[in-house]
Amino acid sequence: MADCWRGHFDSALWFELWLRHFGPILIVSGFLLTTASNIFSNSFHIYQAEIFPTRMRGTAVGLAYSLSRITSALLPVIALPVLKSSGPVTVFLGAAVIMAILCLDVGLLGPNSTGKSLETVSQ
Repeated sequence: MADCWRGHFDSALWFELWLRHFGPILIVSGFLLTTASNIFSNSFHIYQAEIFPTRMRGTAVGLAYSLSRITSALLPVIALPVLKSSGPVTVFLGAAVIMAILCLDVGLLGPNSTGKSLETVSQ
């Protein structure tokens, strides 16, 4: 019976030591990822409304939003096994790389809409 409790104590001690060491990094990384994700999401939705012509704006924005929701639903299925096998640092680095690729994609391939009318951008 004592061995059973010893195993629980060792696990709790290991978790406490892990949390003391990686806890602040995990909390800061989660905060930064959530903040960057919210800023990107809001900016992207505003940008989407500017780049599509009026006649197809609802369909195009709806399709893009649906794809983002599908991706959000599938991401935990991919991230949880990576979290278990490689740890939180790998998951956060992977999320940062994906966000950087998305930012580069929009910045380099998307049309420049600053200071232009909707009619000019949509042509």
